[in-house]
Amino acid sequence: MNKEEAIDKMADEITRMIFEGKTRAEIREKISESMKVLDSYKAKPSRGKIVSVYEEEMRSFSEKTVALHEKITKVAIAIEEMAELTQALVKDTRGQGDYDNIVEEIADVTLMLDQLKVIFGIPDEELNDIIRYKINRQMRRDGEVLEEVENYANWQ
Repeated sequence: MNKEEAIDKMADEITRMIFEGKTRAEIREKISESMKVLDSYKAKPSRGKIVSVYEEEMRSFSEKTVALHEKITKVAIAIEEMAELTQALVKDTRGQGDYDNIVEEIADVTLMLDQLKVIFGIPDEELNDIIRYKINRQMRRDGEVLEEVENYANWQ
């Protein structure tokens, strides 16, 4: 069953529940279950490529909004959004974090990063190669640290 068929099936089930006189709580529970099912239809990463569920929509949005505004304006907004995320994270380290705010700020920064890729003409392949390199480098460093810890533990 594809996503559209799943949506139609869920709509039929909810409509049936309404006609059967089910309670608001029962219908809300069914809607919640349906949303979880729809989440399972999100795009999955493919063979080492970093994939976003909304990759095409985000890129289309980024290209349009970058075309409407000057480079300096978009870069300034990107800096502002990153500062807002930094502020939310600092608050969290002090025990005053707000999960919803952090998620919202990460979303803002994600959108701005895509716009920066458009502004500076950075191809996804080039960025993904650098990300892969950095992941591998960090894994190597983590392995070295783990080895040092194990050696220290065995020494004592």
